[in-house]
Amino acid sequence: MYLSDFSFRLDLRRNISFSFTLTQQEIGGEKVEIDFTKYKIRVEYLKTQPPKIFVEHPIIKKRKHMFHDGSLCLYHWSNFKWDDKKSIAKDLIPWTYMWVYYYELWLSTGIWYSDEYKH
Repeated sequence: MYLSDFSFRLDLRRNISFSFTLTQQEIGGEKVEIDFTKYKIRVEYLKTQPPKIFVEHPIIKKRKHMFHDGSLCLYHWSNFKWDDKKSIAKDLIPWTYMWVYYYELWLSTGIWYSDEYKH
C-alpha cells in the first residue's frame, strides 16, 4: 500500500479533521485507485466514553462496519479497550484511514480485506 500524503488538524473548538491523497492498490492484477481527499471525518470525544468517528462527507450510502448511530467500527471490543493511555492521533486516526481504505476496496470488489466481526 502506498500513502503519498497525510495531514492532520486539531482546533480548539473540538474539531478534528484529516485528509489523505491518492493511493493505488493492485487487487487480482487490477489497479484500484482510492482518493482519500473526498473524505471528511468527524471525531466526537467525551472523556467518559470512547471516541466515535463519523464520515461527514461523502454520505455513506452502502454501510459496512458501522454502528447504528453511523459511527465507524474500527476495532472489536475484545481486542482493544479505550482508556486514558490511548491516543486519538496514534490509534484511531490510522485505523480510520484503514477503514476508508478497506471500504473503498469493498465498494470496488465486494470483498472486505480485513477481519470482520458480526455487529
